[in-house]
Amino acid sequence: MTRRTAAYLGLTVGIHGWLMGTSILCVAGGYYAVLAEIVVIGLPISIAMSALGILALECVFRLFGRGRIFAVSLWGLILFVLGVLILLVNHWLAPVIETEPGLVDLLSRLGAVYKTSDAVPALCLIGSCGLLYVSVRACLQHQEEPALRF
Repeated sequence: MTRRTAAYLGLTVGIHGWLMGTSILCVAGGYYAVLAEIVVIGLPISIAMSALGILALECVFRLFGRGRIFAVSLWGLILFVLGVLILLVNHWLAPVIETEPGLVDLLSRLGAVYKTSDAVPALCLIGSCGLLYVSVRACLQHQEEPALRF
């Protein structure tokens, strides 16, 4: 396995981490209806975010290699995905969890946080916009050179 493959596998597993953790809790607690609702909507969202992240990073990697712009793009992508996932948790997953009082109690006993202020994802998304602006600007300036190598 190459480093790039391992990195993209890590990105995919990391983006699916919220879904895996929630699924384990639902199975352990016997909340199969909640699990079905979460997986049916959450799995395609996570797959799409993983694919988008891999495609974006692959394009930047092919243009610049593993330099500064790749790092800026990676951090911008991480902040973007984190912001979107926190918004999903706050406005979609939390209401689904709150339909089952037993699941809310289980999460409380575990000390889990499943709802935050909307300021947290807003700050993540603002930070990602700044970092991705730098990355996109570098990519557009790089486009003036001859054809890309694919």
